[in-house]
Amino acid sequence: MTKSSYTLFFALLTFCLSAQEAAQIPIMLAQTTFGRDLNYGNRDRIDRQILSALESGDAVNNQFSVFVIRPALDILEQGKIEGTKTQQTVKLNLQLKLTNAMTGEVLAVQDVKVSGAGNNLDEAVNRALQTVRRDNPGLTKSIKTFRQRILEHYQAQCGTVKATATELASQKKYRDAFAMLHSVPQGTPCFQEVAATKLEYFNQLQSAECQNKMSSANAAVAANDFKTALYILSQIDANAPCFGEAKTAIAAIEPKVDDNLKTNYEWLFSFYKEGKAAETARWNAMTALGLLYLTEGRKCVLVER
Repeated sequence: MTKSSYTLFFALLTFCLSAQEAAQIPIMLAQTTFGRDLNYGNRDRIDRQILSALESGDAVNNQFSVFVIRPALDILEQGKIEGTKTQQTVKLNLQLKLTNAMTGEVLAVQDVKVSGAGNNLDEAVNRALQTVRRDNPGLTKSIKTFRQRILEHYQAQCGTVKATATELASQKKYRDAFAMLHSVPQGTPCFQEVAATKLEYFNQLQSAECQNKMSSANAAVAANDFKTALYILSQIDANAPCFGEAKTAIAAIEPKVDDNLKTNYEWLFSFYKEGKAAETARWNAMTALGLLYLTEGRKCVLVER
């Protein structure tokens, strides 16, 4: 499991389960691809900057979704400003493409153009990217457009989503079927329509993968890798056939973890010891499985929070 997956998972645990009137439209952000003459050494910083800039209203990479923004950065123009000190100028195009990670469908494309100047190309690019902020009108428009497209997709395609998930499940592709339904946003009519079927596929997925998860968790414990072990065990629901085995494993792990892991998994320890917040624990298990579907399936490399 990658560092990025862990970081995203802990962010996902903060998701609020209370019902809301407005639909929540989650989106994921993939790593940026760079065009010619751009330095990939800056990608982590630029990715986090784009992530922060896109977080207007509902956060990005904060809830599971199969809809992924794939940014691409290219140089449109280069030039110079002659004066006491010659400055390199650059005009960049940041293309944001909203795609469905399961189907490859492109729902929308938005272009944001930014300019900057500096003593060299890298400095000029960095100055240009400093304008990629939450108050950038192009970004504000982009994220609003993307969320509207996703909402429209589920309004128009709920029947297709359900039928596709049913077909996947008939092929015993329970993870794919479950991920497709778990990505339906709360607050949409489709969310309620797929709820019972999603739980059915989740339970089938638990039955199919439970013993493999326990084997992986036990191996991680044997290696004193408690972070990995807890991440795996957090995906096991109370209805899973290996729940009893998982409960024993978690009880043995709790005294051995550091304060940071204790804080991150306080909900898990409380659930297994006292049965507290069972619905939250189930939702977290579902979300962890959804995230695992994206990262392990190499459908996209998500930006680390």
